[in-house]
Amino acid sequence: MATRPLPTDALTTAQAAARLGVSTQTIQKWVDQRLLDAWRTLGGHRRVSTQSVETLLASRQAQLASAPAVPATSTDQNAAQIMVVEDDSIEAELISEILSALCGDRARVLLFNNPFDALLHAGNSPPDVLLADVNMPGMDGVAMVRHLVCNQRLSGTRIALVTHFSRDEVERLGELPQGVLYLRKPITHAVLSEALPFLNR
Repeated sequence: MATRPLPTDALTTAQAAARLGVSTQTIQKWVDQRLLDAWRTLGGHRRVSTQSVETLLASRQAQLASAPAVPATSTDQNAAQIMVVEDDSIEAELISEILSALCGDRARVLLFNNPFDALLHAGNSPPDVLLADVNMPGMDGVAMVRHLVCNQRLSGTRIALVTHFSRDEVERLGELPQGVLYLRKPITHAVLSEALPFLNR
């Protein structure tokens, strides 16, 4: 990351995080991945290009707007919002069908096939429940939930990791944050009903 004088349109890491609805740790990760243009000032402080933040936000919002909720879930804006982050379309469809059976029209299920879009959406529209796979491209589920729990906007979100991995295998990727549920695949009606009893009809 280059050192250069501070342009007038630069944002601090905290300001960029607030604009995108994610944690400062997530902004730092995206800078490292060159998803955002950033540099250090002559004083050594990190700054993020306002234009790159707005470009990223606009492109992701356009993608999210074109991604409909799972069919047969509620269109009621007061319904609980459940996010499923799963890159395997078959697994995602199975989980959404189980959630529909559990919740009926009391919940709206949203599917995301990558953690990047999920982080942006969750930060701007905090869900009531978020279920995330562990093995995903670009960022594993453990890293993703760490970013989520750092975001104060998501303090009321119930988060669960769903995976074929054993708990020991998951924790080799890093210790699960306090309060995050571990659910072993295959995910069934009984598994979700027991883990998230408030979803039951």
